[in-house]
Amino acid sequence: QGFAAQNITVAGDSAGGTLAIALTHLLRFIGSPVPGALVLLSPWSNLVDTKPSVEANKDYDFVVLRPLESPISNPRLLYKPGQRLTPEIHTEMRDPLVSPYFGDFKNFPPTLVQAGAKEVLIDDIEALVKAIDEQNPGNPDSVVFEAATDMYHVFQNFPDYPESVKAYASIGNFVSKWTTS
Repeated sequence: QGFAAQNITVAGDSAGGTLAIALTHLLRFIGSPVPGALVLLSPWSNLVDTKPSVEANKDYDFVVLRPLESPISNPRLLYKPGQRLTPEIHTEMRDPLVSPYFGDFKNFPPTLVQAGAKEVLIDDIEALVKAIDEQNPGNPDSVVFEAATDMYHVFQNFPDYPESVKAYASIGNFVSKWTTS
């Protein structure tokens, strides 16, 4: 209370990035004001599809992801534990409030996305950035993407890394640019 939506930045890392995007989709759906900006650190926005980077970067990242078809895949354990993967569940998991990648990003708030170039989710993160960018043609401010070389999932949690220091400075600049007090 007391803050205008355009003066609020919603941020999240990993599944928290998923929640930040889903919240923005939900606010738009119900006709409420959306935040002035989003900051997403290694967002896990597509819980359905498994991209090549999951296998290619498994030796560099601590995150273990299994395909949705696996009964011990993280999304299934969190969303429908102990249930068989049915076509209905597969469809439900493509809902933008579950897998925000599948949502409408047209006129989305300015979004900063940071990731580690060696994380297992990098292909999904790049696809998210591409979706935001493509749905906002002619708007270079729609999304800013920063991939830290040789870094893994949510590397920003290690504040002594030079890459983290740089990432936090970038976040500060981005938030200052898009929100006012």
